[in-house]
Amino acid sequence: MESFSVRPAREDDLERLIEIHTCAFPAAGGYEQRKRRFTANHFGGGLADVRVIEHDGCLAGHALAYRCEHWLGGKRVPTGAVGSLGVAPEWRRRRAAHALLDALHAEFARDGAPLSLLYPFRERFYAELGYANVSPLLMMRVASEAVAAAASALASSAGDGEFSFAPLDGDRLGEVRALYDEVGPFTSGRMVRCEARWLSLFAQEDLYWLGVLSSRGALEGYLCMSHDSPAAHARQTLIVHEMTARSPAGQRALLEAIGRQRDQVDDVELTVALGDPLVFAFHDAPGSRRGTPTLEHPLGALSAGPMVRIADVRRILELRGYLVDGDLTLRCPDDPQADADVAVWWAREFAAAGAWLEAVRCVRRLPAGRRARALTALLPRPKPQVAWS
Repeated sequence: MESFSVRPAREDDLERLIEIHTCAFPAAGGYEQRKRRFTANHFGGGLADVRVIEHDGCLAGHALAYRCEHWLGGKRVPTGAVGSLGVAPEWRRRRAAHALLDALHAEFARDGAPLSLLYPFRERFYAELGYANVSPLLMMRVASEAVAAAASALASSAGDGEFSFAPLDGDRLGEVRALYDEVGPFTSGRMVRCEARWLSLFAQEDLYWLGVLSSRGALEGYLCMSHDSPAAHARQTLIVHEMTARSPAGQRALLEAIGRQRDQVDDVELTVALGDPLVFAFHDAPGSRRGTPTLEHPLGALSAGPMVRIADVRRILELRGYLVDGDLTLRCPDDPQADADVAVWWAREFAAAGAWLEAVRCVRRLPAGRRARALTALLPRPKPQVAWS
C-alpha cells in the first residue's frame, strides 16, 4: 500500500494544483478562474482551506475543506464540507482519494463537526466511505401562465393582504441577510452563510434580487433569479435560484411576483425537494411544451442532492433540536417480521444531551443489527413551518 501524507497547501503548490484540477474538472474554466478557486473561494477561505496529498514529495491530489454550519431541527450544526477533490491521472486507483478523505474526516472530527457533506462525482465511491444520499431534488419547468394562475388561486383562498414588489439593493441587502437567518431555523439542511458567501452572491451580475414588501414596507420575502435565453427572440426561461419568505402569505406573494413575468418569460425553473406540495399547485404546468410518445407532460427533472456522512451519531443527537413537541416512532423496515418500533416522546428539551441519551437508550434495546438504522431515523426532516399550503 502506498504511503501518503496530507498537509495544507502552500503558495508554491499552485501550479501543480491547477494542473491536477484541469484534469479532474475539465469544464471548470481557465487558469485564473481555477486559481481563484484555491486562493479566494466563495466561502471566504483561501489556500488555508486547501489540503494536498503527496507521496515522497510528489503532489497526488487536492481537496478543499470548508467549515460550515447547517440548520437541522432549529439548531445550527457544525458541518465539514468537502469540495473540488481531484487526483492526478497517474495516481488514480492507488487509494490517494481514500487517504485524503480519511485525513479530512479526522480533521472535521477534531473540530467537533459530526457531519460531513459533498456533491459527489461518483456516488458509489463515496457510499463505500459512509456517505448516503439526502432527499432528491425536483427541478420543475413550469409555464409562467400556470404559475400566475396558481398564485391567484392560492391568494384568493387565503385572503392575503396587499404586497408590493421592489428591487433589492443597497441597504435592503442587509434585510435579505436578516430574513435568511430568521427563516433558517424553520428549514432543514439550509446553510448558514458567511460574509464571503453573501458578497459572492450579491456580486454576480446575472442575478436579480426582487423583494416582497408588506403594507408597512417591511421585507416579507425575496427572490433570487436570473434569465436564460439561448438566442435573441427565443423562448425565455426564468430561473429561480432562491425563494425565501417569512410566512405562507409571503410565499404566495413570491409566486405572484413570478407570475407577473409571464409577458416576457415562457417557462419558470423552480427547484424543490421531492415531496414538496408545490408540485400539485400548477394546472397545465407544461404549457405549450409537448412531450414525447412515452412522456406526454414532462414537469421537470429529478436530480440527486449532496451526500452526507454521519461521523458521530451521539454528537449529532446532542446538537440537533426539534421545533415542536410530538411523538417520534423509530421504524426498521429492513425486518418487517420483528417488532422493531420504538416510540419515544420528545420535546424542545431533547436538544439537551441528557434527554437525547435517554432516547438512545431506548434504541439500544433493539437487536444489534437494527440499531444503526434506528439511530439514523432519529434525524428526520422536520415539517417546515413556512409552507406552500
